[in-house]
Amino acid sequence: MALFNNSSIRKLIIFLLVGLLSISAWLVSLEETQRSAYLGDSTSQYNLAMTYIEKKDYSEAFNWSEKSAEQGNAEAQILLGMMYFAGEGVSQDYAAAKEWSQKSAEQGNAEAQALLGMMYYEGQGVSRDYSKAFDWFEKVANKGDDDSQLKLCAMYREGQGVRQDHDKAFDWCRKSADQGNIYADFNLALMYLHGEGVQRNFSIATELFGKACDNNIQEGCDEYKRLKSYAPVRVQPYEPEQMYAPVRVQPYEPN
Repeated sequence: MALFNNSSIRKLIIFLLVGLLSISAWLVSLEETQRSAYLGDSTSQYNLAMTYIEKKDYSEAFNWSEKSAEQGNAEAQILLGMMYFAGEGVSQDYAAAKEWSQKSAEQGNAEAQALLGMMYYEGQGVSRDYSKAFDWFEKVANKGDDDSQLKLCAMYREGQGVRQDHDKAFDWCRKSADQGNIYADFNLALMYLHGEGVQRNFSIATELFGKACDNNIQEGCDEYKRLKSYAPVRVQPYEPEQMYAPVRVQPYEPN
């Protein structure tokens, strides 16, 4: 099961670039930030880079993030890694994206750890390695990130990079769902439907499929209708759009 595709990754990187906007950049005047940046202050250089990101001047953003990153600023390093990955402000270079993301990740930056997980999962800039992808996703999941928790759920369920373990898959899906991740709800419904990591319970599965349907997940609506009409089918793990995995339907015969 593929968790990502190339075009979707690029969209995610752009989203992360915007999401990294630092509040501190707006607490001081642009003039003061520029003055400090030119004097070599790494934090000001990073803040100035984020100011240029907001202005969509990616070339200047790259220049200032590079100056800051070279001084060891973890936030600037992952910003630089993301820009190399997305090809914003610089030619796309997966190897450079991996190099700078690794520097940031080793300092504990969650965004960098998640990006490395994606790169190892997809084999972009590095050889595909599910085991390393799992290790990086696990670091972020343990920090409470619901998307990474959902990724661990899927990888435990499929046995990708780790020994297949439905009990652990269920636990990670539940943690993600408890934080409001609607795609985790869908996966929990599947696990209740098939009795994977939890006792089979059609009633709870139906409820969770209905919840997914309420959140505009069409597959949740389909499964809800099937269960209500006593015609369930077996489907594979699915995380629509966010996880980019096509649903696969197979005949299902309850025990």
